[in-house]
Amino acid sequence: MDLDDVKSWVYKFTEREKRYLLNDALPRSYDLLSKKFIQGKQVYLFNHGVLTDDILVQIHPRFIAVPPHVHEFIELAYVYSGQFSQIINGKCLTLRLGDLLIVDTGVVHATEKAGEKDIIINILIRQSFFTTDFLKRALRNSMVTRFVMNAISHNKQHGSYVIFNTQGNRRIPKVIDELMIENHSIAVKATWEKEKKIINENYVLLLFLELCREWACRAVSDLTSENTEEKIMKALAVIEEEYPHLTIKSLSGQLGISANYLGRLLKQRTGKTFKDLVHEKRLARAAALLRNTTMPVYEISSEVGYENLTFFYKKFKEKYDALPHFWRQQ
Repeated sequence: MDLDDVKSWVYKFTEREKRYLLNDALPRSYDLLSKKFIQGKQVYLFNHGVLTDDILVQIHPRFIAVPPHVHEFIELAYVYSGQFSQIINGKCLTLRLGDLLIVDTGVVHATEKAGEKDIIINILIRQSFFTTDFLKRALRNSMVTRFVMNAISHNKQHGSYVIFNTQGNRRIPKVIDELMIENHSIAVKATWEKEKKIINENYVLLLFLELCREWACRAVSDLTSENTEEKIMKALAVIEEEYPHLTIKSLSGQLGISANYLGRLLKQRTGKTFKDLVHEKRLARAAALLRNTTMPVYEISSEVGYENLTFFYKKFKEKYDALPHFWRQQ
């Protein structure tokens, strides 16, 4: 299956969809699902049974509404064509071509019927995927990336969703196409399942890296808990770019909030102070320069924002348990 095949194949009716066109009642399989009460209402529980690996890529079925439910996995819904309406925590959201929705575990949501031209690609991900050493290593140097990971990880209180408007991103549609080819091509033999798992992990990693760029470059259109996380996200994006000479006063001015309030938000949401975050970014950049360049230590110190070389040595040793020149030799 190549890209042209995918573009035509996604619109073909599945046997399920043909049945839904004749009768849009819920299938009998729903009778086997567990249910739970959330805020006094009964909802379906979609569990890990549908996932044989950490990642499952599928097309959302058209012509049937899905009743309120929660699930034990993280769901990404990408609008490949047309539009798509979801009701999340009682709020109706209409997603359009290029929008990507991430729904955390434990979030009550339902979907309205998708029409013939409404193609939604669902990517279901186990939480365990976000705790693998593979993912931690790949994403270790970006505060923005870690925040997005935290927002949908088991370390935080659940109930979140986020919408990315990715219409201006040229890579994300390509990643989605490649995921579809990899997971739905008859050319991918059953004996290649191990390779497919690795390929899926890498494509999903690339997808999240692109989404983190979207966070840093453009504000998202909708985020729960009012705009608090959006402000934090913007703050982390600014720190990521302006860390050498950034002050909390200048950052709070950019965000239109007081420095004290920003400091409390950062501490509350990240567990770190503004100074902690700045030092973390400076030291990570210094370590990268030590590893990948021959710049003198004093130049690196100045480059990352430490004018006092003694203080730089002290902070670096606290972080890496070695002085810069010894760490470079290691």
